[in-house]
Amino acid sequence: MKRTWLILIGIAALIGGMIVVPPLSQLILFKLAVDRYPSAQELGPNNGRGLAEICAGCHGITGNSINSRYPNLAGQPPAYLERQLNLFASGERNSMTMGPLARSLSEDQIQRVSRYFSEQARIAPTLPELERANLQRANLLLNSCRACHGLHFEGGEVGGIAIPRLSGQGALYLEPQMRAFREGTRHSALPTMNPLLRDLPAEDLTLASGYLSRYHAR
Repeated sequence: MKRTWLILIGIAALIGGMIVVPPLSQLILFKLAVDRYPSAQELGPNNGRGLAEICAGCHGITGNSINSRYPNLAGQPPAYLERQLNLFASGERNSMTMGPLARSLSEDQIQRVSRYFSEQARIAPTLPELERANLQRANLLLNSCRACHGLHFEGGEVGGIAIPRLSGQGALYLEPQMRAFREGTRHSALPTMNPLLRDLPAEDLTLASGYLSRYHAR
């Protein structure tokens, strides 16, 4: 099993220039965390932090990502996090790292780690402000998003469906996700994301993701 993991890590490192994969160091941390996973289970039925150690290499132990390519999980609605883990587990949402990890978790473990991250405090972004013209353009572009994601993009719930927080999310994560919705390779529980983004040019996706990454919803 260990040899298989080393082979997978080597392949990921070789093709890292062609597709977005975690850096080699983070893949190794991920593997080490998975190796420690049984001891995390032994810490007790409510040990969400023990489960979160598996995620810390990319998302940070408190869900505040150390790299803007990976989403911040802190303060996200627990039901949203649960749904995404289940989508990764089923393969409906594709990821070479999240898929195997999600499939290794039971439903109870998914609920516990989701609840743990949802209860963590967010760290406010400290990025330079956009120029005034870009601020106005981005605000106009994103105005319709407030209907579901909240006035300050803080997330919430619409029709019983958990909606993610967008404020303070990393731009290098947000832009590819927006592009995936635009191109139809990712789908939302609500039938609005794909049509809303379908006709947006690439430069608008870059602007919108940059604006959201700087937005701090108190």
